[in-house]
Amino acid sequence: MSLNEDIRTAVAELLRFCLGSVNVSAYPQLGMSPPRIIIAASEGGYVDYHQGFDSAGVATVHLQLWVECEAADDVSPQMLLDAYLSPDSTDTSTIVGALESDPTLGGLVSDVRYIGARVLPLAPSGPQTAVVDVDVLLSDRG
Repeated sequence: MSLNEDIRTAVAELLRFCLGSVNVSAYPQLGMSPPRIIIAASEGGYVDYHQGFDSAGVATVHLQLWVECEAADDVSPQMLLDAYLSPDSTDTSTIVGALESDPTLGGLVSDVRYIGARVLPLAPSGPQTAVVDVDVLLSDRG
């Protein structure tokens, strides 16, 4: 297993443990019903290498969490997104609270940073979707 796979798996397990009633996958999967969170490589760049002047081991892995909520009415999915995207870092039922409950992913990484979230335009049909940008910082621990 690669370090990137370990990171995705650790983030997925942490979110699954803290959020409970949401389907979480470290990789896109067909057939997962909403609410769901899919962990993907960032569209803007996946890994930045050699970020330290004195160490080649400093890197950042950029991930995106695709959060999708769906319901029979127009308001419920938006309310569920509001709950998941709340900036309350003390509430582990939120994405930021879950990530901040174990910012080193059990010692696997140096830090996990919740950068921000954006809600995609409401589609006439299908789930309401938000994208959460997350940076995972790695440092040379050797």
